[in-house]
Amino acid sequence: MQWAPISDLRFRGTFQRAIRAPTLIELFNPQLVGLIQFGNDPCAPTLNAANQVVHATASAAQCAVQGVTAAEYGNGGTTDTVPQGRTASSRS
Repeated sequence: MQWAPISDLRFRGTFQRAIRAPTLIELFNPQLVGLIQFGNDPCAPTLNAANQVVHATASAAQCAVQGVTAAEYGNGGTTDTVPQGRTASSRS
């Protein structure tokens, strides 16, 4: 749209509408709320098929480099407080 009330003054305006189509992966994956997990965190415990706790696969030194404190890293008991699906920067 253009409007020029006088020859020295002109107003212009536009309106656009954009739609983003999903990719094939986004189209057929379920909707997720929160963090997307791309595998297991080696510093966090997991559960096996028998629903038993499997200890962290990384050593305490390897996890310390990633920001896990000694209090968070444990032997699979109550001190194993690193949850799956969290990034190292969100641990505090």
